[in-house]
Amino acid sequence: MADLGSMSGSDESRDIQLVTTRLVEELAEPQKEGEIRTAVESEFKKFDDVPIREFVPVFVERRLRADLRGRSSA
Repeated sequence: MADLGSMSGSDESRDIQLVTTRLVEELAEPQKEGEIRTAVESEFKKFDDVPIREFVPVFVERRLRADLRGRSSA
């Protein structure tokens, strides 16, 4: 039986791209896609030791949404 908590590199890459795309679209700042992707990748790394990774994209997106909104309104 497969480990339900495991995530392959391609799954994580896909999730990083999806979170990046949603944040870029939500903030309406396509020129900052590289900066946002770097932030998303950095947040994902914080969860490297978490055994169950199913909700990592949700946590990353929530954390960064608040942070990036604060930066863009400043």
